[in-house]
Amino acid sequence: MSSKSKFRFRSFIKRSADEAFAWHLRPRMMERSTPPWEDVKMIQTDARPNIPGSKFVINARVFALYRQKFVLEYANYVPNESFNVIQKEGFCSDCEYTTSITPQSEHSCEVIDQFEFTHKLPKVLSLFMNGFIKKRLARLLQYKHEMIYNDLGL
Repeated sequence: MSSKSKFRFRSFIKRSADEAFAWHLRPRMMERSTPPWEDVKMIQTDARPNIPGSKFVINARVFALYRQKFVLEYANYVPNESFNVIQKEGFCSDCEYTTSITPQSEHSCEVIDQFEFTHKLPKVLSLFMNGFIKKRLARLLQYKHEMIYNDLGL
């Protein structure tokens, strides 16, 4: 049985949308946006959102003793607006991640990160797994948004 879930995390940043979007194009952005408490090994990280089809590869601890290789590919790049990351290999049977940045004024914007994922687990396990994934994503994205805020000099 398949189970589909969505998760959205948003922040308001007191910088222009262009500045916030440019942050995502910086070298080593993957390393910068990964919290220090996450057990993640960066295998290939030279991909960039502005190069659709470019891939990055990580190996991450999913559970206490279980590690998983993730192959992720950038897609649907819209300059200064949005990009997608599509999981090609990993824990979920289907996973898409979208970052959108919307201007709120000349000097502020909203950063929205959204995940849509599907996994094949029985319904009883699915409820637990969705809660676990959403809680972990919230912590990861909170950290990422704090890095954007800090790196842009606020």
